[in-house]
Amino acid sequence: MAGLSETVPGHALIPFSSDPKDWMGIAREATGYLLDRGYDYCYLVLDDHPPMATCNGGYLERGLPLQARELGATVVSMVGWDQIRTYEGVRLPPDKDSWLKNDSTYRWLFNLHPACWNLTNLHHILQIVIGTDPVDHSARTFEGVVCAPSTPIPDQYRNSSYRLCGNRFAAGDRWFERPFMRTVILNLLHGIRLSARFAGGTGLLDRVDRRARVYTDYLNGPYPMFWSGLMQRGTVHKNAVRFLRLSGQGEIADLLSGL
Repeated sequence: MAGLSETVPGHALIPFSSDPKDWMGIAREATGYLLDRGYDYCYLVLDDHPPMATCNGGYLERGLPLQARELGATVVSMVGWDQIRTYEGVRLPPDKDSWLKNDSTYRWLFNLHPACWNLTNLHHILQIVIGTDPVDHSARTFEGVVCAPSTPIPDQYRNSSYRLCGNRFAAGDRWFERPFMRTVILNLLHGIRLSARFAGGTGLLDRVDRRARVYTDYLNGPYPMFWSGLMQRGTVHKNAVRFLRLSGQGEIADLLSGL
């Protein structure tokens, strides 16, 4: 864990000397610290992106890093390409078709959703972004700058960004985690969206999409998450709270609502 200013019992902390508000500086120190100790890949998870259901620990620990090394991946995002949103990329050959290689022109090649990163590449990317003299050193500013087409990120990094098929790696057995149920619900939503488009145009479609986000913003997979985390624009994300209640996690929803 990096960026904590106090000791957390039972957790290994990575030391840092940067200002606690300097996310980029802390991340650069953390990647350097891990590289010095022989690590080549790590999972980068922001503090407002806890798992919303059971993680597939075995795959996250072994299968995913192994394939990332074989492919020379810069980043492997947990945001599944099988979600309701459109994607830009090419699925890998049949033996690896649960992975998608993002197009190098994809706008969010290096988003900060939970992902497995090549430490050497991430360390270099942090140095590049800091060198552009951004307005601040927050995680959100980093994401915006690193994903901008004008930022001089090497082509080898842009050509090695991947995403997983979320449903294929879901580990839990609650109703909202089961791949079959997930597929059925998303297909129904596709039908409802088409009907809304024909019946009421973009206005009705927008209303349907807003209501559906309580479910479509939940991303299934080896690391199940909510699209924009538990915080949104500096406040508790209401749809995340609604989803927790919908999925039978009322105690966590109550705790989050009280923040």
